[in-house]
Amino acid sequence: MSTPILTIEERRAAVLARRAALEAELATAYAEQEVADLEATADLEAEYGTGRIVRVAIRCWKPGVGAATCLVARVPEKRESFFRRFEQQLVKSKPESTARLDAMTTLAEACIVYPQRGGEMYNATVELADGVLSNIAKQITDLVQGKAEAEGKD
Repeated sequence: MSTPILTIEERRAAVLARRAALEAELATAYAEQEVADLEATADLEAEYGTGRIVRVAIRCWKPGVGAATCLVARVPEKRESFFRRFEQQLVKSKPESTARLDAMTTLAEACIVYPQRGGEMYNATVELADGVLSNIAKQITDLVQGKAEAEGKD
């Protein structure tokens, strides 16, 4: 029995159908994980307050690796010792130095509340999204600085 020879249009249609099926499968897997992540986010917003949570979506999420679709961090109080250390590290470091990136990573790691730091889901999520920790740290500092300015503090 010989394999039928497909026209270019038939091959194209077959590939597009296969891609559509893969996209639908990915969308379903993403939606399932996103619901779990949103439930956790809602619980954390109830605990810390909606204005004290930073949620960063993981745009490069993929199924089967155990990653969350987002990372959630709490905004620290400016008076918390680790935040004061972070500010001191920034003041001491040069703008292009790795010490600045290290300080931002340390701040983000201290503030992330979902997924649990050090757990498999946390590790898988951070590995997928290179640079997400500095993104979270920037959002945290923007919020803390904004809150301080709104309260008349600098």
